[in-house]
Amino acid sequence: MLIWAATVITLVATCWTLFARWRMLRGRGQPVRGITFYLHDDSVMDLYLGGTYKRALREEVREEISSTKEANVNAAFQNFGVGGGRTVDRKVFRDYIETAEPITVIRIIMEVLEKADDIVYIDLVNGAIEPGRALTKALRTTVLTDPASFTVRELGQLESYVSVRGTFRMAAESGDTVIFEAPCGERQDGGVVQALFRCSGSGIRRDVPEGEFQARCLGKVQTWDRQREKLIIDPIAIFQ
Repeated sequence: MLIWAATVITLVATCWTLFARWRMLRGRGQPVRGITFYLHDDSVMDLYLGGTYKRALREEVREEISSTKEANVNAAFQNFGVGGGRTVDRKVFRDYIETAEPITVIRIIMEVLEKADDIVYIDLVNGAIEPGRALTKALRTTVLTDPASFTVRELGQLESYVSVRGTFRMAAESGDTVIFEAPCGERQDGGVVQALFRCSGSGIRRDVPEGEFQARCLGKVQTWDRQREKLIIDPIAIFQ
């Protein structure tokens, strides 16, 4: 009986691990393309501990950690939700961010945001917004009426998360702050309007390329700066 019980438990555990791995590889929505060039750990933690996505993220992380081979993360996760509450959540997820590959962490974030229809895809190179449920949801609180013909001033009203593709370049560096810019339109005087991405230097995971480089940023629109005529975006991650 003990042998049969052990066999059944092993089969169940194996099936669950395979199912979790299949879900991870299958993915949902648009895949995360490229290498994680920048990741803002504090923003990831805020999303994980906040009220809107907390439950969904905890379930995804629980599934991911249950299928990982990292013993130290598995050991920490065994105490998940027991006795420590928010402190345990923070410790476990912080350990996971530091142990797992950045692309895995941000993929979980994007899957949860996409399931909630909270990512609007914007192509600054071609000047287009991808249609879909996320855009329809975002348009309820803006005056943006034609996704095929938008202005950067209208983009400043988007309250959803955005995935912005563009041609980036480092515009400034001061202390632990690195600022990237990407052209996103024309000024009335004939100049170029820039989208501005303020990053923490500690979150940059690769050497900054010289000159311009193609990248995609997951972040949230902060505002349209009328005085400087810049679209300000708070980045969570940048993929190169």
